[in-house]
Amino acid sequence: MDLLYLFYFFLGGLLFWGMRRTPRGEWNVEYTSRDQTGALRGAAALGVMLHHMAQKTCAPWNPSAFIVHGLDIFLDVGYIFVSVFFFLSGLGLYKRLHVRQDYLEHFFRRRVLPIAVAFYLSEWICLAVRLLMGERMETADILWNLTGLRMANPNAWFMVTLPLFYLFFWLAFRFSKREGAAILKVFALVLAYTVGCAFVDHQNVWWIRGEWWYNSVILFPVGLLYAKHEEKLTAAFKKRHTLWLCFSLALAAAAWLFSAWAVGAWGYYGENWDWLKVPHRLGSAFSQWLVCAAVLWPLLLFMMKCRIGNRALKWIGEMSLDLYLVHGTFAEMFGFDFMGHVKSLPYIRSVPLYIAVVFLLSAVAAVLFRLLRESVMKLFPDGRGGGMGKGGPRKEETEGEPKGKTKGKPKRKPKGRKQKRGKRTGMPPDGSERAKKILCLAVPVLIAAAAACGWLFLSSDTPGNRVRGMNVRIPEGFSCTFRDRDCTVWTYERTDRKPGPLIINNEIRGSTAQVFCTVEEVMADCGWLSEAEIYINPHGVRMVRGHSMDYSGYPEYRYYVETPSAVFLISMSENTEYYLPEDCESFLKETADGISPA
Repeated sequence: MDLLYLFYFFLGGLLFWGMRRTPRGEWNVEYTSRDQTGALRGAAALGVMLHHMAQKTCAPWNPSAFIVHGLDIFLDVGYIFVSVFFFLSGLGLYKRLHVRQDYLEHFFRRRVLPIAVAFYLSEWICLAVRLLMGERMETADILWNLTGLRMANPNAWFMVTLPLFYLFFWLAFRFSKREGAAILKVFALVLAYTVGCAFVDHQNVWWIRGEWWYNSVILFPVGLLYAKHEEKLTAAFKKRHTLWLCFSLALAAAAWLFSAWAVGAWGYYGENWDWLKVPHRLGSAFSQWLVCAAVLWPLLLFMMKCRIGNRALKWIGEMSLDLYLVHGTFAEMFGFDFMGHVKSLPYIRSVPLYIAVVFLLSAVAAVLFRLLRESVMKLFPDGRGGGMGKGGPRKEETEGEPKGKTKGKPKRKPKGRKQKRGKRTGMPPDGSERAKKILCLAVPVLIAAAAACGWLFLSSDTPGNRVRGMNVRIPEGFSCTFRDRDCTVWTYERTDRKPGPLIINNEIRGSTAQVFCTVEEVMADCGWLSEAEIYINPHGVRMVRGHSMDYSGYPEYRYYVETPSAVFLISMSENTEYYLPEDCESFLKETADGISPA
């Protein structure tokens, strides 16, 4: 039995274990309660993690030698899971606004500051991991990463957009007399943000790296709107609930088909297009907004009749922020390369084992990360003289006793003893002591990490370029990002051109598992190649070159190089969404022409 089937069986059990259906004529009146939305948040967090693992295992832009199928269902639905987080954020903000009268007064300290702390901690930790893994960075790049404007953790983009939307919420509700007008202003601000993002081309350095920064954000104001009219909408959906559910499922399917057509016809790329690139990106984003809303609707209708949740989902929901920020590091660490720059730890090709290792290590790291950020938060005052711990603000004085007065005679300070800092400043002594311990531990760790990174930078050499008795000269601009006994991957580090990863496979086998020894054997058994021809480079090395569509469905240019003992392969994907075919063929030909006998 394939272990991947066992994984999906376990995933289904995790999602539906403990689910209870309400009796006929009754409803789950708490379907938007904190308990139920926490379970939904946990399910969305699982989806996001599996989406990123799918990108690392079966995405078509990966080198064909490392494409392993199994998580394909999660490859194109990551934005839907993220839209659930945006919707629940808007829903929760509106509900809390009506519970706390002074909610907007301390809004940034309570809502934005914890997110900012989590963002920067994840950025700095990820930066340290990348340096320890051997990635080379200029001093300026390290400083930019420390500021957060260049993101060491690409998955932390959500922690940049969410505080911005919190600011939209605060501005709209702080300076609007009517809630309807405030929600309309939030919609307008989110639309303005989307239009601004559409003008930014894909890039891997600064903020707004691609369409995922805006193709699900509309669900934030939708969550506000739903919370405002929740009672009316719930009453309407209760009438002919089954009919509404069937209609919403059909609408979700239609929206998915429309989005697939729109993204395929318009797309988010086209950095070399004319002025139509922005309308095309906005049209693609609008189609995916429809998908997000259309998928969320039947999900809410389902929760009106079925109470979801169990201890595992509840825990994942509570830890969703920490899991979201740490899991990507482990997904990269055990993939075919690390962040596209350096060799990863032992590459796990088995998808079930890869999932298990990433989930397990992410869970442990999330617990440690949560303890760290809660300790750091206690360093910040809460505005009333107390620290911001897990339990929120602390009271300044005991209830029933007026400020500035004490019962009986005032106590004298004991001589020879210093007053505790926590009592003088209002800082809880336990939080302060905990923070000191963390800082004392962090300083030597950071110094050791910096020393290790410097040693790696000074002592590491460019990987050797000998393949089966041949010298291979790699073009300038490429750096080795993966190497094992059979395969090497070189990635282009510059931004002036767009070639794909250069892959060198040391040993090539034919359809009957025999090792090819000559180019004639390749020509006799290369039905997978189109336009196949024998090519002799300037050094007299013979090779077969041509195009293949075997692995990813995209053209891949290949050179099968003859050596005294066997044939090895150099190849490069020509996926036009990410690379320029002319650059791919130019660099491949340069590599092929530079091969010479050792």
